[in-house]
Amino acid sequence: MSCKRWIAAFDVHGDMQDREAVRVFHEFTEKHWKPHIRILGGDLWDFRCIRNGASPEERADSVTADYQAGLEFLTRFKPHVFLRGNHDERLWEMAARTQGDAMIADYCMSGALEVEALMRKIKCDMRPYHKKKGVYKMGHLRVLHGFRSGQTACKLTCMDYGCSTLHGHIHSVDMWSAPGIDRRVGWSSGALCQVDMPYNARQPLTMRQNNGFAYGEVNEKTGEFSVNLAERINDEWCLYTKPLRLK
Repeated sequence: MSCKRWIAAFDVHGDMQDREAVRVFHEFTEKHWKPHIRILGGDLWDFRCIRNGASPEERADSVTADYQAGLEFLTRFKPHVFLRGNHDERLWEMAARTQGDAMIADYCMSGALEVEALMRKIKCDMRPYHKKKGVYKMGHLRVLHGFRSGQTACKLTCMDYGCSTLHGHIHSVDMWSAPGIDRRVGWSSGALCQVDMPYNARQPLTMRQNNGFAYGEVNEKTGEFSVNLAERINDEWCLYTKPLRLK
């Protein structure tokens, strides 16, 4: 079968996940869409307490609760591809530190090794947060966590890679298309984390953030693909459950 269904989850952020959005995502994945390709598009964890410049309040938050919440999502979803995001990468960056708090570095090393072992067990292709190495090719579509931000992120990402792209990172459902004889579209998936948090309470631009995920089909022979953006609108979800049957 050349045409396969795929699904992609972005921005779970560990213990900051939106429980209802995650519930809908798992139910849709397991009972309705049943994808052949499962992509985890980064920021599975938040890791706010180990980031550079973390506030005293952030440092007081439990990294264990965050880490375990991410692992629970990971073991249930069982992705075929895991594209680490900027928040995830903190674990590997801290594990590689040769200066600073040795206890934190050791804890992060232990966590990184555990994740890597799990990736081998479930035969998942895990890639670092990197502009080239962290990009997954699915037909004519490139999937990545995302490096651009703001209202032009879809456009700039599409222009960066010169092809159709799908990313997360900005926690918004968005799309941009380029004029031309060849198809070139940039999509941004919504997030599976909470979009209203204390840190963004006074940032009006974050009102464009929303819960969602992406799914579709890809023809592995021709490279043609479809992208659907599932979006939560006033506690209702817009979802199509019937495959499009690309030929």
